[in-house]
Amino acid sequence: MTCVMASDVNQTGNFTKLNSMINDADDNANLTNDYEYIDGDGDLSISKSITIHGNGHSLKNNNASIVVSEDNSDIIFENIYFLDRPSIISNNTHFSNITFINCKFEPVNSTQNNTIYFDRYMGILTSGEISPTVKQLAKLIVGKSKGLKAAKILAKWVGKSIEHETAEGFYQTAEMTLFRKCGNCCSQTDLFLQMCVAVGLNRNHKLGYVHVGTMMFGKRHFFAMIDNVLVDVDAKSNSPWGHANIGNRDFYRITEYPYLPLPREY
Repeated sequence: MTCVMASDVNQTGNFTKLNSMINDADDNANLTNDYEYIDGDGDLSISKSITIHGNGHSLKNNNASIVVSEDNSDIIFENIYFLDRPSIISNNTHFSNITFINCKFEPVNSTQNNTIYFDRYMGILTSGEISPTVKQLAKLIVGKSKGLKAAKILAKWVGKSIEHETAEGFYQTAEMTLFRKCGNCCSQTDLFLQMCVAVGLNRNHKLGYVHVGTMMFGKRHFFAMIDNVLVDVDAKSNSPWGHANIGNRDFYRITEYPYLPLPREY
C-alpha cells in the first residue's frame, strides 16, 4: 500500500498539483493543505481506485468537475470540506462507486436547487408512520446486530429482496413496497430508512435522503445517507453500503429523515 502526501504545507494548492499527487499515489492520498481550481487547471481526473484522505482540508471546485475515467473503480473521499458542490462525471457505461465519508458540503447559494444542503421541511413533507409489519421484519432481519452493522444487513436485504421498477414519483408507502416486493429508488430508500429507524439507528446516527440529478423523471436518482456514508439500496446495486450510482448527476438536495426531498402522495 502506497500513501502519498501533499507537500505544499501552509499554502493552497491547485488542481494541477492535486491531479499529480493522485496520479502518483497507489491506494491512498493524504491532503496536508487546501486545494482550489484556478484558471489553467484541468478537472480533477481520477482513473483508478483510491481513498483521498482530506484530514479536514478544503476542496474548492470553482465549477470544475470530478471526472472518473475507469470502469468500476472505488473512490472514497474522506474528511474533506467541499466549498462548493462536487459535480461528478463518468466517462464509462458502468459508473464507478463514489463514497463520501465524514465530508462537509458548503452550498454555493442555498436558494439554488442544485446545491448541497440539509433542509428541514417544518414537518410538512415527511415519511409516513412506520407500520408494525416493517418494524417486525426489520428486527427479524438484523437479529442481535446493532448500529451500523445492522444498517449494512438491512441495506443488503433491501437491495436483494426489493426489485427496482421504473415509476415516477413517491407513490407508495414503505409497507406497500414490502408487500409488492418492488418499488422505484425513492420507495426502496424510504423502506430502508424506515427499517433503520425501526431498529434504533436514528438514536446515534444521522439518517438522510439524497436526491441527485434534476426534477425531470429519468434524470434523477434517490438514495440514503447515514453519517455522510452514501447507501444505495436500489436493486441494481451489487454493493449498496457506501456506494451510490451518481454518474454525471449533480447533487440536488439532501434532507434529514423523515423530511422528504420532494412532495409525496400515498
